[in-house]
Amino acid sequence: MDGRIASAIPGIDVIVGGHSHSRLPFGERIPFSEDVNVKAPRGTIVVQAHQWGGELGRLDLQFSRDEGAGWRVSRYQARLIPVLSDIPDDPAVAAVVDRYWKPIASRYGVILGQAADDFVPQRDDLAHYNLVADAVRETYGTEIELENTGGVRAPLVKGKITQADLADMDPFENTVVTFEITGRQLKEVLLKTRPAVSGLRYRIDRGRLAEVTVGGKPVEDDRVYTGATNSYFLGFALKGIESVNTGKLRREVVAEYIRKKGTVRPLYDGRRVIIEPQIERKFQNDLRDRTRTP
Repeated sequence: MDGRIASAIPGIDVIVGGHSHSRLPFGERIPFSEDVNVKAPRGTIVVQAHQWGGELGRLDLQFSRDEGAGWRVSRYQARLIPVLSDIPDDPAVAAVVDRYWKPIASRYGVILGQAADDFVPQRDDLAHYNLVADAVRETYGTEIELENTGGVRAPLVKGKITQADLADMDPFENTVVTFEITGRQLKEVLLKTRPAVSGLRYRIDRGRLAEVTVGGKPVEDDRVYTGATNSYFLGFALKGIESVNTGKLRREVVAEYIRKKGTVRPLYDGRRVIIEPQIERKFQNDLRDRTRTP
């Protein structure tokens, strides 16, 4: 999207992107279309520092004055700096954080359990979503559970899990909703929304639902399945489907699940597979960026 904006709107010097979780370790220059053939082309510098505060982006710009045309960015250098635990806190920033954290520490500092490893995505396997979906499905005893992507906002890091960690994962006030759905309706929802899931496995291959099973058995179009989801997903993806709102916050359900388990482990089991050419290209580009050297 940032590249499209830069190409469509000439005259922007720098775009600092966000939200798409793109990792641009050295930035990109998108040339202004009207300047592509000149000796000193101008363009828009696009930078973005991936996600979740794991890296700090630094951008250095050098400006030159063109006769009668003002200033332009003549050179740039972009890089990503890993944020590691051995970097000392800035005293002024730490003081601000403490001012807000201390009044809520007794609530959000409560330890719920342990994460045996990092809950992070691996291709289409979304371990943090799998945790939420499994927790809700097990709690309410349904056959399936569906979670919209974008609804679990942060991973879990290996080690102690606190209430603050769950608030980062789920900052919303969405409640758990149970429902009944036919196999035919379920297939339509999967193809349209491509959710994270529990209790079922599915594969979308170039826009076609190639495989879907519940409990290890192929889905039957006319059979009715029991399911659970969050109230937000229900509102836009399951309209017209009979449901019951439990009134229980999804975040609280996951917290109770972790307390019960004590230790939770990330699952990478291939329950959700999306095969799309553009997604594969993005994966390859991300892999290239991670291994590229300046």
